[in-house]
Amino acid sequence: MKANIRTISQMTGFSTATVSNALNNKRGVNRETAEKILKAAREIGYLDSPGIGRVKLVTYIENGSIVNESPFFSMLMSGVESECRRLGIDAVSCHLHREDPNYDGYMDELLNDQSSALLVLATEMDAKEAAKLQRAAAPVVILDNWYEDLPFSAVLIDNADAAYKAVSHLIEMGHTRIGHLRGRFEIKNFNLPYVSKSIKEFWRRWHISLSSWFRDYLYIPLGGNRNGKAATARNKLIVFFSTGLWHGANWTFVLWGLWHGLFSSLEDAGIIPKRLRESTLSHLYTMLEVVLGFVLFRAVAAFPFRFP
Repeated sequence: MKANIRTISQMTGFSTATVSNALNNKRGVNRETAEKILKAAREIGYLDSPGIGRVKLVTYIENGSIVNESPFFSMLMSGVESECRRLGIDAVSCHLHREDPNYDGYMDELLNDQSSALLVLATEMDAKEAAKLQRAAAPVVILDNWYEDLPFSAVLIDNADAAYKAVSHLIEMGHTRIGHLRGRFEIKNFNLPYVSKSIKEFWRRWHISLSSWFRDYLYIPLGGNRNGKAATARNKLIVFFSTGLWHGANWTFVLWGLWHGLFSSLEDAGIIPKRLRESTLSHLYTMLEVVLGFVLFRAVAAFPFRFP
């Protein structure tokens, strides 16, 4: 079978113009159609896959309100380049300015490069622009942002714990008037968890990167919810035990994790009635469980025992 646009058109049922547009990542082709065309092109060898030979660290800049010349971002880039050198992988850094007149052309170049994995610093990138990365010919990992409806792997900052430690430090230094400045950009690792009406909903909204990691790499490999209620409860308790231990080698963290695992399992088993979770008391029930859990989390004086 000859590998050309006409052959791909015949295989997929789309016009040659549509096939051409999809292969060149031009506008006007929806994602589902483009994926079918690219899959067919790879199957017949039209798109040769040379393999990933390097990592491109792409810094997206909307207007520079956050991503600037601060030490944090320069240290981040330096760290990526250093680790790539250690692993023997070529690393290239580049900036993608939204206001650049050639922005669309630069974006197309990134998306069509099959030899470079993309590590995208997306602090200032909104979901509309991030959606374009779904068409990338090579793997994409997002840094410092998260998009609920987009299927990207992401590495996020634990903002809640960082804020707690910063405030604790200021209090220890004797400060009593501590302010908080909030910008217009949001880094979505917490999606309004305190509006939740069940513990399961709370954990879908709380520390999303951590929850997703444990779901994908521990809960699902253990069997998830595929082997009955008892196995599901066991798997959840293992996951929440591990979540607690992830916070530190202290029984307070483990008890906090098991506390949440217990209530999540009770909800699954129907022991906590569904009508309670659907009533006006559902929010009160959830917040009571969460607050009591935080008491366990911070109760170092009551449980001062650490693992050896």
